Order: sequence, then structure tokens, then C-alpha cells
Amino acid sequence: MGMRAESVGKMAERVREERLAAAQRVVQAARDHNVEMLLLTGDVFEDNAVDRLLVRKVGEVLRRFPGPVYIIPGNHDPLSPGSVWEHSVWEEAGNITVFRKNEPLELDTCVLFPCPLREKYSSKDPTAWINARGATKPAIGLAHGNVEGISIGEPDYPIPRDAAQKLRALASQSSGTDQQAVASQALLQLFDLYERSRA
Repeated sequence: MGMRAESVGKMAERVREERLAAAQRVVQAARDHNVEMLLLTGDVFEDNAVDRLLVRKVGEVLRRFPGPVYIIPGNHDPLSPGSVWEHSVWEEAGNITVFRKNEPLELDTCVLFPCPLREKYSSKDPTAWINARGATKPAIGLAHGNVEGISIGEPDYPIPRDAAQKLRALASQSSGTDQQAVASQALLQLFDLYERSRA
């Protein structure tokens, strides 16, 4: 949200409006399909300098979702002093959680392992802290970064290709449930689709 879109000239404002409209459509689709929760894994905003009125608008869109919304800051909107995440709308919206620490959150149906970012650039793996050992529910990692091995210049928040597999392996060591296998397989498929799209 808040992309300047200078390359499209006079259409820039239309691009920004359409992005907000797209967010509204996502929330409506989630409502229509009885989605349990929304997970936003970084770069909700173009940067931390976006207009605060836009931040409120985005918060208002997300609070219309009847279930919980979980967000991690990305490298474009990192959790730094003066960031968009200090806006009051996030506290006002009772259904929105902005993760600020690398701490697991156990829910009724799963365990979330959030990896919020605190700076724009880093050579560290944001998922390195995750340890799903002992999890008795599906373990879901929320991370933002670049998959290692993909040629995109200098690695920025490099995430190992086997990150989802490790999550599955650690979780299955404790219980080996079918649900965990399904959740982790979905993550593996996402990594695979992303890698093939970049090939």
C-alpha cells in the first residue's frame, strides 16, 4: 500500500486506489468463504513514510474481517521507531495482531511462528529461531525474505530452501500428525511454486 508508482505517471493515483480496493476484495472473499484467519507476511506498506490516513484506511479494511488477522512487518515496513505499526488503528482493531517478537503463538487449531523484521536489509535468516519441536498442532511459520539460491543479487533476509521441510520435520518429531503433514506440505508447495516462477 502507498506505492508511488511514478513509472505510470498520471495513473499513479489510480494504482494506489486499486491496491486498497484489492485489499477490500480479499477481505470480502475471505468472508464469503468462511476463512478462519488472515495471515499477512510483510510489506503491507510500501515504506514507513506512507500517509498515516492510508494506514488508518488499511486498518479499517482489515478490521472488517470477522476473524483474527495476524501481521508481520516486512523489510519495506520494518518494525522500527516511527513505523506504520505505531499507528493507533492497530490497537483499536480488536481482531488484528501485529507481531513484534519472535515468539510462537498457540491457537486452537495451530501454532504460529512469526518472524517480524526490524530493518530494511539483513543477511540473517529470519526463520533461524523457529523450533517446532514439541508442537502438537500444525506449525505455521510467518516469514518474509528471499529463498536462498535464487539469483536476485545480494541475499536479503535469506530463507533456506528447506525451511518448510525443517518445520515439518521438527513438528513431526513430537507428534507426526496428519494435520501437521498437510500444513507443512502446503508450505513446501508454496516454496516450490515460487522457485519455479523465478526459473
